[in-house]
Amino acid sequence: MILLIALVALYGKYLAGAWRWIYVVTAVAALWFIVLVLIVQSFQKVPQLQPLAPTQSEPPFLIAQAVLFVVLGFLAVLRFHPLHKYRPDMKKRKPPLSAAFSDQPTCGSMWGWRACSRYL
Repeated sequence: MILLIALVALYGKYLAGAWRWIYVVTAVAALWFIVLVLIVQSFQKVPQLQPLAPTQSEPPFLIAQAVLFVVLGFLAVLRFHPLHKYRPDMKKRKPPLSAAFSDQPTCGSMWGWRACSRYL
């Protein structure tokens, strides 16, 4: 269900406005749940980790969850912060000459405005 909301935000609403933060939160939450299952399975199945947290309520297990949450949150803010991509000086730049000769889709291609939006 969480991934469905992330997909609607990304492909249906093109991360416009509040949909950007909705996408970030839902995508990071989905990734966190997947990696959390990996941590739980690791503490249950790996013989070296089993004695550290036999009931998954001990400090090593909780520390692993907290580190995962902080790292994923930091990476999400670093990657998806609005000021990271949309700086005021970006609007004045022209596309590089190499863009005309690259394999990337151009403004007149089937991708339309999405391919050129970074140069606006």
